[in-house]
Amino acid sequence: MAFTRAVFIHRLKTATYTLGSVVLISWVTDALNEGLMFKPLLRYLYPRTVQDYQHPFSDHPSLMIWLIPLLAGLAMAFASSALAVHHFKRRHRYRPVAASTAPTQLIGRVTSHHPFLLPDASTDPGITRTFHALCRDAAELAALPASSAQEHVRVQGHLMPDSEDVHQSYRHLQHILAKIRHEAGQDTALGLDLGGMNAALASAATLACQDHDIMLCQVDPHGHLRAYRVTTDMRD
Repeated sequence: MAFTRAVFIHRLKTATYTLGSVVLISWVTDALNEGLMFKPLLRYLYPRTVQDYQHPFSDHPSLMIWLIPLLAGLAMAFASSALAVHHFKRRHRYRPVAASTAPTQLIGRVTSHHPFLLPDASTDPGITRTFHALCRDAAELAALPASSAQEHVRVQGHLMPDSEDVHQSYRHLQHILAKIRHEAGQDTALGLDLGGMNAALASAATLACQDHDIMLCQVDPHGHLRAYRVTTDMRD
């Protein structure tokens, strides 16, 4: 799985903080014990200087041996703090916005009184809207009408049982949304109504809609839409 930017920054912050802590702890240990904890590494680069190391202020090489780990540790600690601040300054995951284009096809839990099935004066009477009803069982699926009472909305049923398993709901919903998007085409405005869904299905819908360019929305009793656009990526 490819790293998102947020995950990469988080792991870089953790690695930088860990390395900085190790370097600073090693430097403090060296100062307390009057030894050189970095000697095994520096012996290959400056064997003579390391062997003659006595005090950090005795000569320039000794000062560098003492100062460079300190500066490196402080720099990594500062970098990890800056990354932590950047990581926590994230945008809101959901931003309510007015729906730019009212969806002509809506996906939602089945109900005979769903506001989308009511006549909409703002919609061109010549446009046929489609309601994709997510049915909990076969009985609900069989009881669905082919269209609403006013013949202005076409109804299609999809079997989507309730489940408390988010991953199972996500896989099932992914299959349904992929089929709907394929049949509707890429230019058709699709919306998914979160009303009437349990927590697991609503969470799965939040993730699955991003992959198929489907608006998350809620429909009030008067049939007006309020859309929610996901503004950050979410990963397991």
